[in-house]
Amino acid sequence: MSSRKHTVSVITPVRNVEDRLPRFLDALTWVDEVVLVDQFSTDRTVEIAARYPNVTFIQSDAFVPVNYNLGQERARGGWILRLDSDEIPSPELRAEIESLLALDELPFDGYYVPQRVYFFGKWIRYGMAYHPAAPEGCSYRKGFYRKGVARYPGRSYHDDLESRGRWGYLKHPYDHYSHASVSEWIAKMNHYTDGDLAQMDLSAPGFVPPRPWRALLNVPLTFINLYFFRKGYRDGLHGVIICGLNSIYQFVQACKIWEACEKRKAA
Repeated sequence: MSSRKHTVSVITPVRNVEDRLPRFLDALTWVDEVVLVDQFSTDRTVEIAARYPNVTFIQSDAFVPVNYNLGQERARGGWILRLDSDEIPSPELRAEIESLLALDELPFDGYYVPQRVYFFGKWIRYGMAYHPAAPEGCSYRKGFYRKGVARYPGRSYHDDLESRGRWGYLKHPYDHYSHASVSEWIAKMNHYTDGDLAQMDLSAPGFVPPRPWRALLNVPLTFINLYFFRKGYRDGLHGVIICGLNSIYQFVQACKIWEACEKRKAA
């Protein structure tokens, strides 16, 4: 800590994460600040967060990407590490970041960070996790950057950070413990698709609702891409299940938008 020339804040939106928050915060005692932006949790999230002296706790019921931007604005660190509560930095990633923070000036404004994704308890190396330029079994995400050079546009859960400046690549990953069960995956899919729907202005001029049958045609195409071209078959039966689940996401989203438009017509 004493050799650092720069400070770092972790930004994490949370809601009802009492089951995983202790492990997450225990892994981040080395950072200067963890900014938790809470969507008014009803479990023990608030109580657990209060035990950690480096936690800054904010409550907001806004859309998750908007909450992330809010946390970033309130952060005291000069550098931002972007993590969700189910993502744990590896010891090697911690050492790599601390070595950068010890420099007088970092060579890049931001860095792509490799992530190892775990579904149903298994490290998933291919399919959605496959990135040809990343270390094997990892995908890249904009994850560590100077405060002020990146923010979310706030339109969708799946928007990436909009950024400026020069970006490099870190070598070591964090571990993303994404879904422990099929039920959890379906619950998250419902949460994300409902959130995206809430952000849409269905009455906007020129808005054209999606046609579910077109989205349905994309299901096998998406599966073929994930399972064959992105090598999901190499993850065994886990790969079949994960590629299949991810293939239906856009179809479910299109059906929900279509349903909302039909309800507006009938009102």
